Amino acid sequence: MAMDLIARPSDKCLSLVYDAPAPSINSIAISGADIRASLEDGTVMVIGELTDSMRLDVERCSICIVIEMNGDTVVASRQVDFR
Repeated sequence: MAMDLIARPSDKCLSLVYDAPAPSINSIAISGADIRASLEDGTVMVIGELTDSMRLDVERCSICIVIEMNGDTVVASRQVDFR
């Protein structure tokens, strides 16, 4: 599953774009240098390790928008818990 993480600290917004079909993401959390997603089925998925500069940008964000794509079409978007 492809995922793109976009941090816009000037807007305090973190966006996560990923391909459907995939389990729905309920929340996003930072743990050290890792960024993790809590999925609708209760599992936790490590999205990846953040570089120092990306981690600083992500830490400046206060909201997270998850965008689900099917090819070049947005099929869903929503704000999720972010900590």
